[in-house]
Amino acid sequence: MTENTLDVPSWAGRFRTPEDEEIHVFDSDGQILHVPPKAADVLTSMENLCNYINGDKEDEFVNPIIKGILIHFWLAYVHPFMDGNGRTARALFYWYMLKHNYWLFEYLSVSTAILSARAQYYRAFLYSEMDDNDATYFIVYNLKAIHKALEMLTAYIERKQKEKRNTYRFAEKYPALNLRQRALLASALEKPQEIYTIETHANVHGVTYQTARTDLLALKEMGLLEMRKEGKKFIFTPVADIALKLGSRPSGS
Repeated sequence: MTENTLDVPSWAGRFRTPEDEEIHVFDSDGQILHVPPKAADVLTSMENLCNYINGDKEDEFVNPIIKGILIHFWLAYVHPFMDGNGRTARALFYWYMLKHNYWLFEYLSVSTAILSARAQYYRAFLYSEMDDNDATYFIVYNLKAIHKALEMLTAYIERKQKEKRNTYRFAEKYPALNLRQRALLASALEKPQEIYTIETHANVHGVTYQTARTDLLALKEMGLLEMRKEGKKFIFTPVADIALKLGSRPSGS
């Protein structure tokens, strides 16, 4: 999780020890939000966490999503590593969800939802710590983050469905366009301020520079893209009235 990513490479893959400097969790203003347990207690805490993860008692049921959140909370609360605790805790949560066949979590960006409200994330630890380690605050926060991630996924699917419908519509109205050009126009309708280059178009679709150049120049000749030169690079942008043009029938049809 942390190999080649930490300021101190020797921190990767090992727990904190009493010889390490004590760590604290700060907010954006530099105020301490959480003081993790002492390094001497880390090994025991992690052994207990492993037992909790793998020990499903028959007479005790905890919804897997709630348990996954508690696992996330446990590791992040203990902060067993010098760095990379947050990403490891979130990865452990994802792993637990997929282990219990919550396959949709493979497509949910819960981490994005959490990091977009990082201050609330840290405050959830603070409130839990202040209330005798009651993890309810953290559970509620994460359930909201999951809900937000579901909304983000739904919006993404709807956007892609719209792009697909537009692509089919372009295929009917402009049968000479290839799939790459239709995809670019669908993107241009959604983002009329977008900038396209020959290099980017080639990389996105895995084609040669010449093929990408032909695609973009053809759209320019059709009056759907404008072209200008910046240094040695050609820049293409959607024409100002592209929505109107794509909404009307092409000339000669």
